Amino acid sequence: MRFKWWQLALVVSVSIGFVVLLYVVAEFGRLRLVAAEEDVSRAQVQLARVVDLYQLLMNAESGHRGYLLTGDASHLEPLHRADGRIEALSRELAETYKGKDPAVAAAIRELGVVAAQRMSQMQESVAVYQLQGPAAGLRLANSASRHETMTRFRELAGITRDYERALMT
Repeated sequence: MRFKWWQLALVVSVSIGFVVLLYVVAEFGRLRLVAAEEDVSRAQVQLARVVDLYQLLMNAESGHRGYLLTGDASHLEPLHRADGRIEALSRELAETYKGKDPAVAAAIRELGVVAAQRMSQMQESVAVYQLQGPAAGLRLANSASRHETMTRFRELAGITRDYERALMT
Protein backbone atom coordinates (compact mmCIF):
# COMPACT_ATOMS: atom_id res chain seq x y z
CA MET A 1 0.00 0.00 0.00
CA ARG A 2 1.39 3.34 -1.02
CA PHE A 3 0.77 6.70 0.59
CA LYS A 4 -0.69 9.36 -1.54
CA TRP A 5 0.75 12.87 -1.48
CA TRP A 6 -2.32 14.32 0.25
CA GLN A 7 -2.05 11.73 3.05
CA LEU A 8 1.57 12.70 3.62
CA ALA A 9 0.63 16.41 3.57
CA LEU A 10 -2.13 15.76 6.11
CA VAL A 11 0.26 13.94 8.49
CA VAL A 12 2.85 16.73 8.18
CA SER A 13 0.18 19.45 8.66
CA VAL A 14 -1.24 17.75 11.76
CA SER A 15 2.29 17.32 13.17
CA ILE A 16 3.14 20.97 12.56
CA GLY A 17 -0.19 22.06 14.04
CA PHE A 18 0.47 19.97 17.13
CA VAL A 19 3.93 21.52 17.57
CA VAL A 20 2.51 25.04 17.15
CA LEU A 21 -0.24 24.27 19.68
CA LEU A 22 2.35 23.01 22.18
CA TYR A 23 4.36 26.19 21.65
CA VAL A 24 1.30 28.39 22.27
CA VAL A 25 0.40 26.48 25.44
CA ALA A 26 4.00 26.70 26.68
CA GLU A 27 4.11 30.45 25.97
CA PHE A 28 0.92 31.05 27.96
CA GLY A 29 2.43 29.06 30.83
CA ARG A 30 5.65 31.08 30.65
CA LEU A 31 3.73 34.37 30.72
CA ARG A 32 1.81 33.22 33.79
CA LEU A 33 5.10 32.29 35.50
CA VAL A 34 6.58 35.70 34.69
CA ALA A 35 3.51 37.42 36.14
CA ALA A 36 3.68 35.23 39.25
CA GLU A 37 7.37 36.01 39.66
CA GLU A 38 6.63 39.75 39.49
CA ASP A 39 3.87 39.35 42.09
CA VAL A 40 6.17 37.45 44.42
CA SER A 41 8.97 40.01 44.00
CA ARG A 42 6.59 42.88 44.71
CA ALA A 43 5.15 41.03 47.71
CA GLN A 44 8.66 40.48 49.10
CA VAL A 45 9.48 44.16 48.77
CA GLN A 46 6.19 45.13 50.42
CA LEU A 47 6.74 42.63 53.22
CA ALA A 48 10.24 44.02 53.79
CA ARG A 49 8.75 47.53 54.00
CA VAL A 50 6.17 46.42 56.56
CA VAL A 51 8.85 44.71 58.63
CA ASP A 52 11.13 47.76 58.36
CA LEU A 53 8.31 50.05 59.43
CA TYR A 54 7.51 47.81 62.38
CA GLN A 55 11.19 47.60 63.35
CA LEU A 56 11.65 51.38 63.15
CA LEU A 57 8.65 51.97 65.36
CA MET A 58 9.77 49.33 67.87
CA ASN A 59 13.28 50.84 68.01
CA ALA A 60 11.79 54.31 68.51
CA GLU A 61 9.54 52.89 71.22
CA SER A 62 12.52 51.27 72.97
CA GLY A 63 14.57 54.47 72.83
CA HIS A 64 11.60 56.45 74.07
CA ARG A 65 11.13 54.07 77.00
CA GLY A 66 14.85 54.20 77.78
CA TYR A 67 14.78 57.98 77.88
CA LEU A 68 11.72 58.10 80.11
CA LEU A 69 13.29 55.65 82.54
CA THR A 70 16.82 57.06 82.65
CA GLY A 71 16.62 60.65 81.40
CA ASP A 72 19.62 59.95 79.16
CA ALA A 73 19.09 61.90 75.91
CA SER A 74 21.19 59.42 73.91
CA HIS A 75 18.22 57.03 74.09
CA LEU A 76 16.22 59.46 71.93
CA GLU A 77 18.45 58.82 68.89
CA PRO A 78 16.27 55.94 67.53
CA LEU A 79 13.18 58.14 67.97
CA HIS A 80 14.76 60.98 65.97
CA ARG A 81 16.12 58.59 63.32
CA ALA A 82 12.71 56.97 62.83
CA ASP A 83 10.82 60.24 62.51
CA GLY A 84 11.26 60.93 58.77
CA ARG A 85 11.88 57.34 57.76
CA ILE A 86 8.53 56.10 59.07
CA GLU A 87 6.66 58.63 56.97
CA ALA A 88 8.68 57.70 53.85
CA LEU A 89 8.14 53.95 54.33
CA SER A 90 4.42 54.44 54.93
CA ARG A 91 4.11 56.48 51.76
CA GLU A 92 6.05 53.86 49.73
CA LEU A 93 3.79 51.11 51.07
CA ALA A 94 0.64 52.97 50.10
CA GLU A 95 1.94 54.01 46.67
CA THR A 96 3.15 50.58 45.61
CA TYR A 97 0.18 48.53 46.80
CA LYS A 98 -1.41 46.85 43.79
CA GLY A 99 -3.69 44.32 45.38
CA LYS A 100 -7.40 43.97 44.88
CA ASP A 101 -8.42 43.62 48.51
CA PRO A 102 -9.94 46.92 49.72
CA ALA A 103 -9.55 45.91 53.38
CA VAL A 104 -5.79 45.49 52.93
CA ALA A 105 -5.55 48.76 51.00
CA ALA A 106 -7.33 50.53 53.86
CA ALA A 107 -5.06 48.83 56.41
CA ILE A 108 -1.96 49.97 54.51
CA ARG A 109 -3.20 53.56 54.35
CA GLU A 110 -4.14 53.54 58.03
CA LEU A 111 -0.81 51.96 59.00
CA GLY A 112 1.06 55.14 58.10
CA VAL A 113 -1.45 57.32 59.93
CA VAL A 114 -1.24 55.22 63.09
CA ALA A 115 2.57 55.10 62.95
CA ALA A 116 2.71 58.90 62.65
CA GLN A 117 0.24 59.21 65.50
CA ARG A 118 2.39 56.97 67.70
CA MET A 119 5.51 58.96 66.86
CA SER A 120 3.65 62.14 67.81
CA GLN A 121 2.57 60.59 71.11
CA MET A 122 6.14 59.60 71.94
CA GLN A 123 7.44 63.09 71.14
CA GLU A 124 4.68 64.60 73.24
CA SER A 125 5.56 62.47 76.26
CA VAL A 126 9.24 63.44 75.85
CA ALA A 127 8.22 67.11 75.85
CA VAL A 128 6.09 66.59 78.97
CA TYR A 129 9.01 64.76 80.61
CA GLN A 130 11.28 67.72 79.90
CA LEU A 131 8.76 70.32 81.08
CA GLN A 132 7.03 68.62 84.00
CA GLY A 133 9.42 65.88 85.05
CA PRO A 134 9.77 62.10 84.84
CA ALA A 135 6.55 61.20 86.64
CA ALA A 136 4.38 63.25 84.27
CA GLY A 137 6.20 61.92 81.21
CA LEU A 138 5.81 58.31 82.33
CA ARG A 139 2.18 58.82 83.27
CA LEU A 140 1.43 60.19 79.80
CA ALA A 141 3.43 57.44 78.09
CA ASN A 142 1.57 54.76 80.03
CA SER A 143 -1.91 56.11 79.30
CA ALA A 144 -4.46 53.78 77.75
CA SER A 145 -4.69 55.74 74.50
CA ARG A 146 -0.94 55.21 73.92
CA HIS A 147 -1.33 51.46 74.34
CA GLU A 148 -4.39 51.40 72.08
CA THR A 149 -2.46 53.18 69.33
CA MET A 150 0.35 50.64 69.49
CA THR A 151 -2.13 47.76 69.54
CA ARG A 152 -3.85 49.17 66.46
CA PHE A 153 -0.49 49.51 64.71
CA ARG A 154 0.32 45.86 65.43
CA GLU A 155 -3.09 44.75 64.09
CA LEU A 156 -2.66 46.72 60.86
CA ALA A 157 0.91 45.52 60.38
CA GLY A 158 -0.31 41.94 60.91
CA ILE A 159 -3.04 42.31 58.29
CA THR A 160 -0.57 43.69 55.76
CA ARG A 161 2.10 41.12 56.61
CA ASP A 162 -0.33 38.20 56.33
CA TYR A 163 -1.64 39.44 52.98
CA GLU A 164 1.85 39.77 51.48
CA ARG A 165 2.89 36.37 52.82
CA ALA A 166 -0.21 34.81 51.27
CA LEU A 167 0.72 36.32 47.91
CA MET A 168 4.16 34.72 48.11
CA THR A 169 2.67 31.27 48.65
